[in-house]
Amino acid sequence: MLYLIKGIDPDISTPMPGDSGGCLQALKPGPGLQPGCLSVDEVSDLTDHHMSSLSVLYLLVQLLSVLVHFLYIFYTQKANKTTQFSELVTWFCAILSARSILSLGAYVFALVAEKSPTLGNFVKIWLQFSLYGSFTGDYFSQLMVFVMAVNRLAVVCGVKAKFLDIFVSKRFRTPLIIFICLLISLTTAITLIQVSGMIRIFYISIGLVDSGTVKGQLLINRCFYIFPFGAILCYFAIYYYILKMERKTSIISPQTAESGKQGVSEQLLVTIVIYGITSLTFEFLNTRDWSYTVMKKVSLVTLLNIFSYLPEVALSIMLLVGNQEFRKKAESFRNRLACF
Repeated sequence: MLYLIKGIDPDISTPMPGDSGGCLQALKPGPGLQPGCLSVDEVSDLTDHHMSSLSVLYLLVQLLSVLVHFLYIFYTQKANKTTQFSELVTWFCAILSARSILSLGAYVFALVAEKSPTLGNFVKIWLQFSLYGSFTGDYFSQLMVFVMAVNRLAVVCGVKAKFLDIFVSKRFRTPLIIFICLLISLTTAITLIQVSGMIRIFYISIGLVDSGTVKGQLLINRCFYIFPFGAILCYFAIYYYILKMERKTSIISPQTAESGKQGVSEQLLVTIVIYGITSLTFEFLNTRDWSYTVMKKVSLVTLLNIFSYLPEVALSIMLLVGNQEFRKKAESFRNRLACF
């Protein structure tokens, strides 16, 4: 989930801590939180004007995200037979790669603009474009983990309801599922950004920072928490079904064993758990009083935003490791290195 800074406005004078005017504050303030206030000039003064370890880490994680997603897409497309689950993951990787490329482009152009002020207007447009892409990608990511979990539930437990049938039926094409998820994510992102008046600002020491009011943000973000935790419930249902079948038959039939082994997708479960941990961590941060340590929270949540890419990257990496073609290539590459 992305980080938000409230009311960074160059035209707003610096209010005192506790003032209700424009201020710098952390994402999704919890009940009773009285944020400290800083003007945009103060933020510039408090941040270093050189690339920090946070900036380097951000770039590395974004590059890793694009690389891993592309590798998964490449080796999946080479496979002779694909399942609907692999198609869902392929679209998942493609959309999130596009989001990462937009953010990387915004970061690079903003760095160049530091030396070439004439690019300022172009960079502002690109930063705003990447803001829409980032929020759309984040909401899409949370929707998709739920969709993929429901797909696993339908495959492992068998199609026993029309609701589950749409996730395995050939009549219901995967692109339509993707289109619906993308439409919901884009609509939510546009609504949130427009209502909160959000803009994206670049600081060389901490990277991309999103500025705006918190109107509706807390409610929308918590609504989207439903999907990762809903996915966890799907896995509870899957393991309950398998346990029930074991007790019923004592010995699992070959068909059930195969579906349990190949259909569950522990990789997706690990990804969902990481999503849940990230969400809970953000909520914990919002219970703290950051009135006089706003910049510490800026750095901390910026770091957490970087690590929020871990769930999606972890999913692609774990699925890649399980890909036989990729493992053969990796083994061959390792053997070549051993020869030197």
